[in-house]
Amino acid sequence: MTTQKPPKPMDKAWGALSDLPKAERETQMKQRYTELAKLPEDQRISKQVEMARAEHSLPSDKLREFTLSRYRSWLLMNEEAAKQTALDYNTAMYQLPSTAAMHRVALAQTLGHEFSEEDRERLNTINPIGFGTFLIQAQDRGKVLGKPTEKVVETKKSRLPFGKKD
Repeated sequence: MTTQKPPKPMDKAWGALSDLPKAERETQMKQRYTELAKLPEDQRISKQVEMARAEHSLPSDKLREFTLSRYRSWLLMNEEAAKQTALDYNTAMYQLPSTAAMHRVALAQTLGHEFSEEDRERLNTINPIGFGTFLIQAQDRGKVLGKPTEKVVETKKSRLPFGKKD
């Protein structure tokens, strides 16, 4: 006889925000993040883990809108508070299954086009790990990463079929 593990804590109130209209959801997200910022780091991250579990248990269509709202709520925040919130969120995501992380990457790659260039730049500043790295053009990577940019080298196509040699 096997015993089932108790379910991991999930912040159902956070997930329920997905049912609210966009403006109200984003306002409540900002308020929640502002409240979290007042807590000690270990408590902030613990709460963010529970919030992330709830978020990533949403159906794909709701998760997409929820993620857009999360990014928008960060844009509404003071930049330093938003950076701390994003850092805590990234730390929390390391405690979720890899499938949630992969879904997050896919969302970040596709949702970037929903924002103006100015908002994308600000989101890159707020959360370069979770958002920015997927939206940076190849020629801008060096500037963002603080490394010299390598030029993209165009490779010459072989005219021989695959596997054939001269």
